[in-house]
Amino acid sequence: MSAPAPLAVFILARNEAANIDRTLAALAPTGWPVTVLDSGSTDETPAIVARHGFATLQPYRYTDHHDAYNEITTALGAAHERVIILDADMVLTPALIAEVKAQAQPLTVASAPVIFCVAGQPLAHGSLYPPKPFLFATGTAWFVRSGHAERVIDGVSVTSLAGAIRHDDRKPFASFLAGQARYSENFVSRLARGEASGRDRLRARWPLLIFAVPLVSLIWKRGLLDGRPGLVYALDKLIAEAIMHRQALAARLTPPPE
Repeated sequence: MSAPAPLAVFILARNEAANIDRTLAALAPTGWPVTVLDSGSTDETPAIVARHGFATLQPYRYTDHHDAYNEITTALGAAHERVIILDADMVLTPALIAEVKAQAQPLTVASAPVIFCVAGQPLAHGSLYPPKPFLFATGTAWFVRSGHAERVIDGVSVTSLAGAIRHDDRKPFASFLAGQARYSENFVSRLARGEASGRDRLRARWPLLIFAVPLVSLIWKRGLLDGRPGLVYALDKLIAEAIMHRQALAARLTPPPE
């Protein structure tokens, strides 16, 4: 029996027909085995995965990224020395793939800068997306919860690579709105449980902060130079912040007595 590949890729997916073909096509030359963890797609996602012979579709019960990432690094990917974990709208650039392959020493945790795209057009200036941890040694649960997302546990040395990941989500705008609704429900739940960060508490209390994030993108990060994609990105940020504040405000309303 041949030894398992030292590195494997896991992709989280649900109804990603608009995105996953690009993600898989970028991985095709690598020779890395790819597992698509599909949480109930009803679109063409399974058929697209089947066209890529190196990729395997595996049904998966998704709860959130924190649980999924830790399950991959401790259990699902345990047969490999390292795993790359991606969302289905994240494309590894050739430069990043080459950089991973060129590492003389195995990496423990590695991150890469993210090129954020709007309708397939990369933002050169306005993106607020931080570098993304994407490559992990197996055998450790690397993540703790942080708001509606997750972060690497404190004290871990994260190697910063120069090659980039393209975040290129081309699903309909309705999908974006549905996602923000889910995030806002999580946001309100955290507030109710007393688990919200200081920033989240400010977001819930001060409506003017709705405009702070898009203004940082447009002015401080010079997103205006990105033209229409930069404006769309800033508007999406404004909408996301407004939904969060609206839901927090609505949760504080007391219904009138019947």
